[in-house]
Formats: sequence, structure tokens, C-alpha cells
Amino acid sequence: MDALIRADVLKRLDYILGHLEGIRHMVEIDRACSHILRQTYAVRRAIRKIEIILVDHYLRTVLAAATPQGLEEAVGLSELVGLYRRPPRRNGGPPNASAADRDTPRPAGLTEEVY
Repeated sequence: MDALIRADVLKRLDYILGHLEGIRHMVEIDRACSHILRQTYAVRRAIRKIEIILVDHYLRTVLAAATPQGLEEAVGLSELVGLYRRPPRRNGGPPNASAADRDTPRPAGLTEEVY
């Protein structure tokens, strides 16, 4: 893996770990569920960003090197990456998400009264 990509992913993982510790503290002090859900949503988005970086790197390096004409010409690399970068579906997840993922409430519009 390229050193810059590795550094970026590690930086993002440190952010996620710190965020998870903050969420744990929120649970320990009994913060409102709506506040905790906002933070777990932020962690999921941060993980998704790491996935995008890794998929992009994988497609551009490993798979591109494996095809004689390069992946860009073979299958349209930009189109593949663009599909992965598309925001999650309105129902809470990508088309192949499990039912539990799709049914997870989105915290953006929640209020404390909900919980």
C-alpha cells in the first residue's frame, strides 16, 4: 500500500477509535440515545470513507496491474469508483445491506423526545 494512503487510513482509524471511546463514555454517563446515535452515525460514515479509499486504491493498483490493458480501459475504473462513492440509499444503506442495516434509524432528525 502506498505510504500516503496508509498514513491517511491510519489517521482516520485513530479518529474512529477516539470517537468510539467518546461514544463509550456517553453510554457510561447515560447520555440521550439521540446524541449517541448521531455519534455512531459519524463513525459509520468515517468507516465508509476508509472503505472508499481502500476500494479506490485496490482498483487502481492491484486490479489494474492484473489486466493486460489496465483496468481503466477494461471496465471503466472511474465508473466503478463512482458507483461505490454514491451516497447510501435513503432507506439507510447500500442495496446489499442486511435488513438490520436498512432498518437502523438515521439519527440526523432525531430529538430527545423520541427516546
